[in-house]
Amino acid sequence: TVSHDLKAPVVSIEGFTSLLMEMYGDRMDDRFRHYLGRVRDNALYMERLIGDLLEFSRAGRVAKPKEEVNLEEIVRETLEDLKGKAEEAGGTMETVGKFPKVWGDPEHLRKVFFNLLDNALNYSHPERPPEVVIGCEEREEDFLFFVRDNGIGIEPEHIDKVFEMFRRLEDKKGVQGTGMGLTIAKRIVENHGGRIWAESSPGRGSTFFFTLPKGRRDEGAARGG
Repeated sequence: TVSHDLKAPVVSIEGFTSLLMEMYGDRMDDRFRHYLGRVRDNALYMERLIGDLLEFSRAGRVAKPKEEVNLEEIVRETLEDLKGKAEEAGGTMETVGKFPKVWGDPEHLRKVFFNLLDNALNYSHPERPPEVVIGCEEREEDFLFFVRDNGIGIEPEHIDKVFEMFRRLEDKKGVQGTGMGLTIAKRIVENHGGRIWAESSPGRGSTFFFTLPKGRRDEGAARGG
């Protein structure tokens, strides 16, 4: 497959550099060990980047017919997946409101919730534990979802750039990623006939909103065609 063909050389580089570090690390001087470590770290980054690019490509395709998706289950499972990460940071995640059933791709919608919640945990404020709230509001023609955090926030001049590809506005230490998470979320939401945006107060936190339409929509309607 294309995925395998793209990843195989990078996985091989990462594997052999790790093997060299394990077998000969005690014989290397600090400079050589540093350079080999850089090769391994960049191979790991390239592997993540290829994975995110493939994910972005899949997010824009109609891979399978859409179906009824129980977002209550999706949200519960996603919170469970990130529970350990939140607890490690001393933080909390809670839900507000009832989550509906919508028409869509369950795997893709799970990715939207995961990326937004993971982003909220990643960019927590250094002086306080993360507090993340995820909620839903039913409106006349759609459902409005939000993920609110008390993190570092986003400067006003950057608020429209957070969904751009490879965009990481804050190079926070310890955060691994390629800057594709919000880009992928945006593409999935728009492919489901919704929209996504952010509001933020620097130093106080951010809220990411997105909408999903009520009822069943065919692929042409979701794409605006």
